[in-house]
Amino acid sequence: MSLAKSRAGGERKVAVLVVFRAGGDPEMLLARYDQTLADAISLAPARPEAHYCVATESGIMLVDVWSARAELQRAIIENEDFQAKWRAAGWPEETVEVFELHNSGWPA
Repeated sequence: MSLAKSRAGGERKVAVLVVFRAGGDPEMLLARYDQTLADAISLAPARPEAHYCVATESGIMLVDVWSARAELQRAIIENEDFQAKWRAAGWPEETVEVFELHNSGWPA
């Protein structure tokens, strides 16, 4: 779990932005995503604060914002039921990048 020190010296949760990239035919991957997402997320004990899915020239990219790295790990990365559902759908190997979120949203 990614924790940072608060100004008071205690630890606080740090939100993370996650980028999943899978290569292949974008149209095929979007169709597979649409067919699999609802069933797969029914197996996740937590959900991201934001979720985006886009086609790229070389495949598909998913971008999530999670309240903490531990939530991402528990819901997606280490959730064998969720992962099995994606594998059964024929989802290709994907790269995963996780970044600690410094800011979310524009100032008013």
